[in-house]
Amino acid sequence: MSIEDMKKALSLIEVCISIAIITIILASIVNIYTQGYRNLRKSRVNTAVYNLARQVMEQYLDWDALDKLDSSASPCATDGTVVDTTAGSPYSPTNQPNCSEYVFTTITLNDVIYTPNLAIFDGPTDPNILKQLNVTISWVEDGVTKDFTLVTYKANY
Repeated sequence: MSIEDMKKALSLIEVCISIAIITIILASIVNIYTQGYRNLRKSRVNTAVYNLARQVMEQYLDWDALDKLDSSASPCATDGTVVDTTAGSPYSPTNQPNCSEYVFTTITLNDVIYTPNLAIFDGPTDPNILKQLNVTISWVEDGVTKDFTLVTYKANY
């Protein structure tokens, strides 16, 4: 080989540097696709949660549907969480806030289990005229329980 042929050929160092650059570029592309998939999954879960909450909310926006709910509701605190009514609890059935909570059966969509519940608060003036509806959807994502709450008011006049 002549000196001119050697100048035209690639050295081992140049080949290694080229492979390293290509590897970095490919790793970045794979990372972009992985992040995109995670965001797609989160978006899918968020859309499902919102639609489930909206579906429960629409089912009970009719005043007659609210009246037809049975009396098997659990009492709930002012923030909509279920209150412990056992002995020694600060809340007893006699001094319970004007709220009822209904827990519905779980729903599985895209391998995620959602638990909807509905908390109904009486209005500030007359419970026969105004009610606050809180629909909360709970699910587990990456080992952490997450909640989404949709709130509306329903008037009967």
